[in-house]
Amino acid sequence: MAPPQLVAVEFTVADLAPCLNLLAGVLGLEAAPICRHPTIDADVAQVSAGGVVINLLCPTDTGDGVPIGKPEPRLSQLNFVLGLSDELAELRNRCEEAGAAVVERDETLFYIDSHMTTGVLGADATLVFSCEESPESGPDG
Repeated sequence: MAPPQLVAVEFTVADLAPCLNLLAGVLGLEAAPICRHPTIDADVAQVSAGGVVINLLCPTDTGDGVPIGKPEPRLSQLNFVLGLSDELAELRNRCEEAGAAVVERDETLFYIDSHMTTGVLGADATLVFSCEESPESGPDG
């Protein structure tokens, strides 16, 4: 089995403007237009950093979607992709056998919740694994 590839990193941020100023303005990375998250009450900006997308998720209080459970600024997700659904199933089984708290959304995506990664990595970031390259497809959307 090939190891999963990191395709996206997601940060929950308090304000998109200084983040975009740093990443796009200072570093010169390419930023997509800001849009609404399809299911969460947040604005989203995506910044291309070579082979990895940086998703910036900024909570709003408009009431249009589900509120973010942990709205404080933090590293919130690492998104990995595998080439085949069989590889994804094999990785899910390996994670479960190792005692990871795996949450399966469907046969194309599972994640290890931030409650577990806090103890292991020291950061409460969710690890998301899918067999389709879709950086915006996390446990919440």
